[in-house]
Amino acid sequence: MSDKKFRKIPIGRREFVKASGGAAGLGIVRQATGAGGGDERGASGSSATYVPLNFRTPGALYEPVQGTGVTGRGRGGRKSHVGFVIIHQSFSVLTADQIPFTSVSIGEEFAKRGYRALVADTEARAGSYHIHDILPDVGAGVQFFRDHPDVDTVVVVGYSRGASLMSFYQNVAENGASVAQSDDRLFPAPDDLDEQPAADGVLILDGVLGTGPGGGSQPEGLLEVDPQVVDNDPQSLDPSLNVYAPENGFAPDGAADYSDAFLEEVFDAQAARMNAMIEEAQTAVEAIDGGTGDFPDDDEFLAVSINTPVADLDSDLLAHTSGEWPLLSTDGSVSVQQVPYVGPTPDAHPEVTFDESLLTTVKRFLSTSSIRPTDDYRITEDSIEGLDYDSTNAEAPGNLEGVSAPLLILGFTGDRNYLVHCEIMMEHAGSSDKSLMYIEGAGHGFEPLDPQQYGDTAELIFDTVDEWAAERFV
Repeated sequence: MSDKKFRKIPIGRREFVKASGGAAGLGIVRQATGAGGGDERGASGSSATYVPLNFRTPGALYEPVQGTGVTGRGRGGRKSHVGFVIIHQSFSVLTADQIPFTSVSIGEEFAKRGYRALVADTEARAGSYHIHDILPDVGAGVQFFRDHPDVDTVVVVGYSRGASLMSFYQNVAENGASVAQSDDRLFPAPDDLDEQPAADGVLILDGVLGTGPGGGSQPEGLLEVDPQVVDNDPQSLDPSLNVYAPENGFAPDGAADYSDAFLEEVFDAQAARMNAMIEEAQTAVEAIDGGTGDFPDDDEFLAVSINTPVADLDSDLLAHTSGEWPLLSTDGSVSVQQVPYVGPTPDAHPEVTFDESLLTTVKRFLSTSSIRPTDDYRITEDSIEGLDYDSTNAEAPGNLEGVSAPLLILGFTGDRNYLVHCEIMMEHAGSSDKSLMYIEGAGHGFEPLDPQQYGDTAELIFDTVDEWAAERFV
């Protein structure tokens, strides 16, 4: 399968504005009716306009509507000179109904608070893109606001897996393409990687470490490698490493209580499998480059069963942060503490299936879906250790080391994966102006796990962003 066979989705302006939410279903983009109109969250006080950023990147520009209570500079008020750019790492605009937060339009949330927001999509599909190929899409969004006569400040927004994309983008934009072309990389970015305009700030919303480390909803990366698979062969399984077997500590309700000895074997097996797949892909690339491969450009690669969330299954893993951080509640209270995970145990996927595997190419696997584990790779109750962030561009912590722009990271306590991921990003971040806060009871889709218990977490999330942005950029 070639990583260049992107298919253009035939969708017109009206259909796009009606059906899409831009970046991977980031809320249905709705044609707002102006002040007082509409019955969706944020519909009053914003308007959406179709914006074609380039030949493959459609976008929707949200702007505050005049007369909605925000007064002052420019259309919509004094905050409207700040533009937020939201692009996810892979395309899923026409599957937005599968995303659990279609009741929240992220563009409208910014616009109703007086800002401009550009929610854009990319043609990249999971498993079929190099992360460096998406940088021009982000750059087009940043440049759009740079050229806008009423915008002088741009903030890039990395939601979920978009955290690695936006941190990678800003690192390259601030420091040049050479940071992505080191020989330490399993697949360095190409020599012709273009310069990109830097943003003035970076916002990360419930970010995942990256597609190289993995840990998101798609089958990808080291953290969800199925340890029982031998030699990347779906017919060759080691039952002693089956994390879904009751004799190994799994429970029928999806919870697990693994022994330390079993987890030690699991993490060693995950690391060994990842290193073996890396070696297999590198050997194939060497053959391609040497002219002895089946194709002159690339070749297909199947990473078998890499959607096994070991850390999700055992409540003792990634149960809380290591340090103490501000925990914000919708009742207005703020406590500084170790932040616990409060969400449910996720659904289990006990079978080794094609759907839980990653069909990609050897080059794309190396550039975007892998990371080199070190000998001390482990997942603990409050950390993920032993990841060589220098080995891939498709990760957030290492890239954030090179970012100097102001940074806000908001973690949501209703998703186990991202709780500790956000803390790790904070620990690596190089900016002198960096903040990490958590939203109590928020699920990964901004919605509360229990509205009666946690209130309107989406409102709190975007109000917090508003306070951060207004203090720095308005």
